[in-house]
Amino acid sequence: MWYLNPFYIDNGFTEINADYIRRSLGSFEGTKLLRQPSKYAARIAQAFTATDPSVRIRKDQWEEVADLGEEPYLYTDGVGTISKRLAQEIWKTLCKDRRDGGSLSVMPSAVRLHSISS
Repeated sequence: MWYLNPFYIDNGFTEINADYIRRSLGSFEGTKLLRQPSKYAARIAQAFTATDPSVRIRKDQWEEVADLGEEPYLYTDGVGTISKRLAQEIWKTLCKDRRDGGSLSVMPSAVRLHSISS
C-alpha cells in the first residue's frame, strides 16, 4: 500500500495523484506482467519511489549487464553493482545537503560493491 498526498506541478495546472502515476506507467494489457502479481506490484512500487539526485556520470562510466538465466527463466536480482569510489562520492554528495553534514548518519553498507580497475 502506498500513500500519496496529491500535489501540483506546472504552476498548479497538473495534479499529481495516485491515479495519475498509475496511468503514467502505461498499459500492461496483454503482457505477462499481469499474470505475475509480485512483479506487477514491484513495477508499480517503482513509480511511487523517489531517488535523491547525487552525482552525474557519463555514458562511458557505466555499462548494462544482461539479466541472468535463459528464457523462460530470465531474471535479475534487481541489484546493480557500484565501485567503492563511486559509492563514497555519492554518499559524500548526499551528506552535503543534510543539516548535520552526515555526521549523524552511517554510509549504507547493504550494497554490493564492485571494484573496477581504472
